[in-house]
Amino acid sequence: MSLLAQGNVIDAIPGPPPIEAIDPAPFTIDLATGNRINETDPRYTDILTNAAKNPPPGIPGGFITDPNSVLKDIIAELTKANKNIINTYVLFVSANPVGGINGTPIVAPAPNPPPRPPMVGPNKIGGIVNIPFIRANADVKSFSAIFWIETVQNPDGSKFLQLQYTQTVILDFDNLKWPHVSVATLIKQ
Repeated sequence: MSLLAQGNVIDAIPGPPPIEAIDPAPFTIDLATGNRINETDPRYTDILTNAAKNPPPGIPGGFITDPNSVLKDIIAELTKANKNIINTYVLFVSANPVGGINGTPIVAPAPNPPPRPPMVGPNKIGGIVNIPFIRANADVKSFSAIFWIETVQNPDGSKFLQLQYTQTVILDFDNLKWPHVSVATLIKQ
């Protein structure tokens, strides 16, 4: 798979970023409204439910149902250590985003969307291209991410930069959309 994502940057906001919960459950899209409809079939949902009840060693309990909880935990640890996020730059990037994921707006799908071309032409801006094996087994049609570049002030007044991000790739298989969420916090050395 390769992708080209484009997006926007928001001017610095004061304080820490507003990190929202992200739901890793499989879903479909309501064709009338564009809203997400979470899958309820236990064949698909039990793996998340069981893992949330008994997470693997070293995995925080809330991480299974909200991967962004790890990012919020880092911010809480900074606060406890009297380190303050004094401002945050927010960058949004996406390629064929699904509404409601990583801050993208929910929009009703087109009534008769054009068929997906087998290859993306060289003049197309943005998008995702998959190898045939991926398309046949777990087609990736959507990517979106939010990057938070934070200026953190230590108790002694010194500052450092911290990058937090959440990115979501939507895998399409079994007629469902499966969010694959990656999160991380990086500190500039």
